[in-house]
Formats: sequence, C-alpha cells, structure tokens
Amino acid sequence: MGGKLDLRGWFARNAFLILFCLIMAGGMAYLFWPESRSAEDHLEDLEKKANYAYTVGNYDQAESLCREFLSESEEAYGLFHPNVAFALNNLALVLQAKDRPEDALPLLQRSLAINETAWGPNHRDVVKSLCNLALLMESINKTQEAAKLFEKAAASAKASLPPSDPLISYIQDNLDRLNESDS
Repeated sequence: MGGKLDLRGWFARNAFLILFCLIMAGGMAYLFWPESRSAEDHLEDLEKKANYAYTVGNYDQAESLCREFLSESEEAYGLFHPNVAFALNNLALVLQAKDRPEDALPLLQRSLAINETAWGPNHRDVVKSLCNLALLMESINKTQEAAKLFEKAAASAKASLPPSDPLISYIQDNLDRLNESDS
C-alpha cells in the first residue's frame, strides 16, 4: 500500500471514465459558463420551446417564441438563409392555428422564395414550402391556386426525391382530394 503510485497504469485502467468525464464537462459547460453556449444552441432551445407551446395548444406563447426565433435567426444568419425560411414557416403555422391566414401568407411566400433561391426548384425544403403554401391557399378557399402549387410541388418532388418517398404520395393525395372537390 505504501508503494509508488503507478500513474500510467491508473490512467490506462480509467481511460474510459476520464474520457466520459471530459465529454460531459464540455457538454455541460454552458450550465456554469452561459457565455460558452453558442447562438445555435440558443436558437435550438427557442425552437424546442415554441414547438412545445404549439403542441400543447398555447398558441400565444408559441407565436411569441416563434417571433423571437425568427428575429434571432435573421440576426444570426441574415435575411435570406434557409434557417430563416424554417423560422418563417414555423411562425406561419402558428398563425394559421390562430386562424390568421392573412398574416401567415406573406411569411410562407417569403419562406418559399428563400428556399428556392438557396436550394433551387428541386429540393425537399422547396417541396415542403410549396405544400404548406398550397394548404394555406386551400384553407382560404383558393383551391385553384392550391392545386397549381401542389402540381408544382409534385413536379419538383418527382424530379428530386425517390419514387417511394412518402412526400410524393402525400402531394398526390392532396391533389386527388382537390380534384374530387372540384368535380
């Protein structure tokens, strides 16, 4: 017991524990040093809080958090970044849930424009933006415009996604439903 301490052997036996502690310390540093948290971590937290508020039906809180998320995303990434398009889309969905489609419409249009500029016409985010805009148009009884947007989404999806992608069948189901209602 009173012998010389074998540090090399101790480190070898406890390497996993040491590595685990270092990883945990780094991952939890923001609890003790908030300035070490990145802006992206903060934005992720805002998004999670907004999604939770939306999920439980607290639309006023969700709107407030989505507006903050949008503002801080614009500040962090600039006005024309895909992350801003995502934030615009989230705020628009909350406004639709609050029965304010007229406020949601320009947000979805801007989100679509950003995604088309960032990704080109044949990208999953563009397809989703087109679908969200089409659903909004349908909700305000602009079914012809909704059908055109779903048709554009279908063409984009077929050009960019594998045929088995569920988004393609989702779009087709919506087109079929709109065509049935026109008959």
